[in-house]
Amino acid sequence: MKSKRKFSLEFKRTLVEEIKTGVLSMAQAIRQHELGYTLIYGWMNRYEREKLNNEPTEAGAMKNKIAEKDPEWEKRLLARIEGILIEFERYGYRRVTKQLHREGWTVNRKGGGNTSHHLCLTYSSSS
Repeated sequence: MKSKRKFSLEFKRTLVEEIKTGVLSMAQAIRQHELGYTLIYGWMNRYEREKLNNEPTEAGAMKNKIAEKDPEWEKRLLARIEGILIEFERYGYRRVTKQLHREGWTVNRKGGGNTSHHLCLTYSSSS
């Protein structure tokens, strides 16, 4: 059985930068260093999010910001979902999520869906 290899942050950062700048293709990096593509994609994701001792990319900085929990944002989201459910009584979680997207909220199906589904149950049981 092969022993588990460990790579330094410097090696990971250098490899990702070589792939991003076009010095190496993904296939060349995989063959040259005998790595799996999922491992390299994981490093690229970490690179974007500033996890390899580097400056974050613009997209990575946005992902970091979204990942941070903001209780005020969640309260505003819940209030807006509640408003949508009052305004459109027959909306389910899919329509609520779509309405949030139309209004410019950045929520995924699960985030908006779970919250609105819970609120739908609350409203339907109280009516």
